Amino acid sequence: MIRTSLIFIILLAGIVAFIDFWDSPPEKFFKSKTTTVANPKANVFMTNTETRQFGENGQLQFQLNTVRSEHYENEERFELSSPVVTAHQDKRPPWVLTAEKGVITEKDKKMLLSGEVLAEQTLTGNRYNKIATPELTFHFEKKFAETDKPVTLTTPESLTTGVGMTAELERGLYKLGLNPQSRVKSQYDAK
Repeated sequence: MIRTSLIFIILLAGIVAFIDFWDSPPEKFFKSKTTTVANPKANVFMTNTETRQFGENGQLQFQLNTVRSEHYENEERFELSSPVVTAHQDKRPPWVLTAEKGVITEKDKKMLLSGEVLAEQTLTGNRYNKIATPELTFHFEKKFAETDKPVTLTTPESLTTGVGMTAELERGLYKLGLNPQSRVKSQYDAK
């Protein structure tokens, strides 16, 4: 009787082991040689978007167009592909900012543009203002831009280069060469 019980227990254990083996995924038996790094995944993505923000007076303040935007809720940020921002102003023509990439942080209400950043303002006649830099931070509410990277400011009469800049876009006030070691160079054509 003990011998029969022992055989029954061994047979039962063998059947349980076989069923566990049979139902297990193959990955359970192989050690993974690759290490995966957890990349955050976007909660939402959108393609070919157009976003508009209006002021209290009902006038258009900003328009943002992107090829693709991804929202990361846990980090409170948007990542943008090929963003185009049109910043409208009360008394002056709008600024149009373009870049390869952009990141909007929701809590700071600013946008970091990177990769061939170009900010252009077309004035009356053949007049214009252009700012070119590899990276630019744009503050929406203040209509203020800044960078610590090399920057080129171009108008029909002048070409100015330096490292670092702050720009009060609505007032048309630009400060270049924020770093004491930065050399600002400017050419002016008096025509």
